[in-house]
Amino acid sequence: GQQVTLPNNNLRSERATGWETGFQTDMPKIGSTLRVSYFWTQVNRPITALTLATTPTQTLLKRENLGQIESRGISLDFAMQPARWIGLVGGYQYANATVTKYAQQPQLVGNWIPQVARNMATAQLRLSHPKLGVLSLQARNSGRQYDDDANRYLLHSYFRLDAYGSRSFGRHLDVYASGENLFDRSIEVGKTPTLTLGTPRIARIGLHLTWGE
Repeated sequence: GQQVTLPNNNLRSERATGWETGFQTDMPKIGSTLRVSYFWTQVNRPITALTLATTPTQTLLKRENLGQIESRGISLDFAMQPARWIGLVGGYQYANATVTKYAQQPQLVGNWIPQVARNMATAQLRLSHPKLGVLSLQARNSGRQYDDDANRYLLHSYFRLDAYGSRSFGRHLDVYASGENLFDRSIEVGKTPTLTLGTPRIARIGLHLTWGE
């Protein structure tokens, strides 16, 4: 498409060093679990597609070893089931992933790693009842990120909401419906340099038939 990536027979292997620590707490009275962790990872000689030249219609890249990148941040996850018929799970991650060393192109030091958002949050609500069926809502919110090593092409933040519902009619028939990107948001997934958008609003409905025991 709009990108041409040249090979490189002189690439060296990557080396990653990192650690993670955290804690988990359970709250049985309200049916909840909370996990919090801190992570740090350093990658030496990471292989990336390095931008060589850019025109209005095409980007030329080449596989190269960067000097060093680091990713550090926190992760929070929770789960809650206050009643049999309701469940809520979610999470949040803050990741500061940047180039920390590259002698050949020092202007890249401090740049964000491509396709890594600083902030990301997810949540899922699930309601279920033997007679009424199942309803599930999933939400995702992503902060801004960049689509290239030079941080020229910004991918804006987005919010996405999906839903799924199903109901059983007897032992052999299930009816289901689902929707993705219910608010029909324009989600940017690529910009190198032509903008590429994710899937628009999608709706499905169907039957699930079962034969035999």
